[in-house]
Order: sequence, then C-alpha cells, then structure tokens
Amino acid sequence: MGVSHQRITDLLIKAAATIKAAPNVEPWNYGWCVSDYRRSERAALDSSDGPVTMTSAGITAYEEAVDSLLRQASLRDRWDSEEIWGLVASLVVAASETGDAVSFITQNLPKILKPSPALVVFPVANIEWDSAPMLLGSKCAIGLAGAEFTELVARLGGRASSAKEIVSEFIKEQKCQRPLVCFAMLVSGNATWPSSRLPGSLRCW
Repeated sequence: MGVSHQRITDLLIKAAATIKAAPNVEPWNYGWCVSDYRRSERAALDSSDGPVTMTSAGITAYEEAVDSLLRQASLRDRWDSEEIWGLVASLVVAASETGDAVSFITQNLPKILKPSPALVVFPVANIEWDSAPMLLGSKCAIGLAGAEFTELVARLGGRASSAKEIVSEFIKEQKCQRPLVCFAMLVSGNATWPSSRLPGSLRCW
C-alpha cells in the first residue's frame, strides 16, 4: 500500500520548516537527485534570498516524500525520475518563503501529481492556407498566424485560455515564411516545461 497524499504533504511541510541559508554555495537544483550531493556541504537550492539548503532532518523528510511520489506509476509517466527531485525541492523552498507553507504545499502538490495539459505551438512548413483558422477536434487548432488564430487557440481552454499574449509574442518572433501557418495543441505533460529548453520554433506553456 502506498504512502497517502496527506503523508507526503506533511513530509514536505516538515522539510520546508528546515530551510536555511547556504551562503557562498552555488545552487544546483537538478543535483538534488544525487544522494551524495544533497547530503553534502556544497548542496544548495535557488531561492529569492539566495542559496538555501535543508537540515539533515529536512532532507530525510524530503527524501521520503520524493521516494513515495516515485512509487506512483502515473507520476513516473509524466516526469523524469531525476527531474522530479529538483522540482519537489523547488516546491519546498517556495513554500518556505510564504507565510503559510501548509496551504502552499496543499495547493501546489496536486499540480505535480496531476498537471493540467500543456499548450504547444509551432509553425507548419510547406503548407498554404487561404481560409479561416479552424479547430481539429477539441484540442488542436491550425491556421494563419494572427489575431483570429490566437482567439481560436484561447477557445481550446485550460492553459490556452490565458495564453493570448504569449502566443501573439511567439508569432512575432518567428522568422519563417510569410504568411505563417501555425499549429497549436493541448497535450498531457509536465506542470513546468521551460521554453528556454526548447527549439526556437517550438513553444510549450
């Protein structure tokens, strides 16, 4: 029988209470997937106030929480097993910076467990389009890049409903053929998939 959601929440709250400054140490969030690193004197995480770390007791609680998460097949399907260590550590740090770590973790842990679909947008090459943008099913849109396309993408719902400005900026950045045809779709994915790690002609939010 797996560890309960409440138990995982309690462990992360405990870890958040132990966050302390780690001066003169270079943060490496991804490195927290390595046991020798996270338990070393050089281990640190990013925070708004500079490098921080957890106490030994905090790390123990954090490790138990992440190990419990990684036993869930649905979570392993969505996240890289190494990446999840840094993601949860970032959640712990963020919680420690609020006035209510309990509420913060309670509200945000589900976003890791069951992230909402991500919006992916990219230009389509070697295609001519002379009609209005159109929906393909309930999760995809295609058409000439512009105001009409942006409005149609917003109708996909989820993250897309609040992405008009971002999609517009993405279209402006493209140096592809004109007129530009774009494709947008909602896909199951991670809660956070930084665009900085994607090719310039592809964006995910």
